[in-house]
Amino acid sequence: MLLFKYILLLVLVFSGPIQAKTLQILTMENAPYSFTQDNEVKGIGVELVKEAFKRMNQPVQVSIAPWARAMEQIRSGAVDGLFNVYRTPERELFADYSELLQDETVVLFVRKNSAIAFNGDLAALSQYKFGAIRGYSYGRTYDKAVADGVINKIELLTLTEQSIRMLMMKRIDVAPSGRHVGKYYLHQLGLQASVRELSPPLETVPTYLIFPKKNKADATRLQFNKALQSMRDDGTYEKIYQDFYPLLEENLSKELRN
Repeated sequence: MLLFKYILLLVLVFSGPIQAKTLQILTMENAPYSFTQDNEVKGIGVELVKEAFKRMNQPVQVSIAPWARAMEQIRSGAVDGLFNVYRTPERELFADYSELLQDETVVLFVRKNSAIAFNGDLAALSQYKFGAIRGYSYGRTYDKAVADGVINKIELLTLTEQSIRMLMMKRIDVAPSGRHVGKYYLHQLGLQASVRELSPPLETVPTYLIFPKKNKADATRLQFNKALQSMRDDGTYEKIYQDFYPLLEENLSKELRN
């Protein structure tokens, strides 16, 4: 027995600390919140998530994936998390939500010379063709209009940038998007003068990091919430936003957190 304890002690001493498993976290190409630059995943949301896990001493690998595929991997438990996610009843069946990560205002973009007008009622736009990311939620207002058949002419796409391009090609008439995501890509494509935002916005939607229910990650989720709150308390959350202001147009920077 003494020999066994001695051997066990040697194993513990010389094996060193056990490294935590690296969590696989997904998001989508959704600048300025998440995007790929120089083969590195960057963005406001990316830095918020990485910093929170860093405070937990939890290694993570953040990767970009098509939205529908990413959501399916959450459903199956193949990955550990997905962020920039809106809350929907369907998703609550297979995913657990963190506390609020960040808000996103959903708006509708149309061509500048389009006669389309909007009074806040999506039924007034039922004759037009929309471009939407496959498997993506644009908030309760839009999702309900689609579910009820009010919006039924939809071109399913992979990226917001794709939606903007198809808008200019007249393949679609309306492009729903997070306001700052859409404006970012308009700026990148040099199309600010060719596209306008309809008023009023659809709604402001909170976004989250979600964890697969299959993975039973409640402890990790609660630690993440605590780390995220500590970032708000000590100013790190604000600083991350400030660090990304140069990526945005001046007028966009002023309204980013309103």
